[in-house]
Amino acid sequence: MSLFFVLVCVISRRPNKKLVREFESLLDEDTERMVKQSVPLVLAHLVRVTCSRAGPPESDEQKRCFREFASEYVSKMYQRLQGG
Repeated sequence: MSLFFVLVCVISRRPNKKLVREFESLLDEDTERMVKQSVPLVLAHLVRVTCSRAGPPESDEQKRCFREFASEYVSKMYQRLQGG
């Protein structure tokens, strides 16, 4: 098991916006193929868990996180897939 996957297991328990932004930098790293392919999936998981833990289910805090923070990453990932 690579260090990358160990780190993902550890950080995914308590993700936050700062951690997501730091992890995002791995999208542009020149790493081994398996790591490069897994980064977008892990990033999506971290964003979802971050917003899920932003407040109680269906709370204003949680909805705001999904609307403002998560949607930013949806747009970014869509642009990357489109080649832009």
